[in-house]
Amino acid sequence: TLNSNSQFTVTGPLHVTGDFTMNSNTGLWLNESFGSAGTVIVVDGTIALESNADIHGTSASPKGYILLVTPSPSEDAIELNSNAALEVAFYAMAGTAEVSSNGDMTAITAYKLKLGSNAEINYDVGLQNAVFISGPSGGFEISTWREVE
Repeated sequence: TLNSNSQFTVTGPLHVTGDFTMNSNTGLWLNESFGSAGTVIVVDGTIALESNADIHGTSASPKGYILLVTPSPSEDAIELNSNAALEVAFYAMAGTAEVSSNGDMTAITAYKLKLGSNAEINYDVGLQNAVFISGPSGGFEISTWREVE
């Protein structure tokens, strides 16, 4: 849990064995040393971002991103509350992702998706070539990406 008004910089991949929560007015930053690469945060439980939570990729061109993933089959696998500005890719493998009013993110994939009023997904074409690294011993790359209707 990131408590209100706290800031956290990610310097490598993370595995959260419970729930991941960002309270109001928190910031999560991807360390600039990633350049155009990104990293992964795997959350065994649910992901909840409260009002005005921000997640930032790198300033490189193309950007480096954080991929936030949960295998939770829950109806609240990912909950994004109002006014979240997120340079992040979300993936709810088996659950529901809900984006409340004025939520704004780079990408989201879910088994089920609920969008509230004024929710925006601003797909960054740089994601098609995204590379996520897991440290000195391994990594992976997204080889294909397509939208499903």
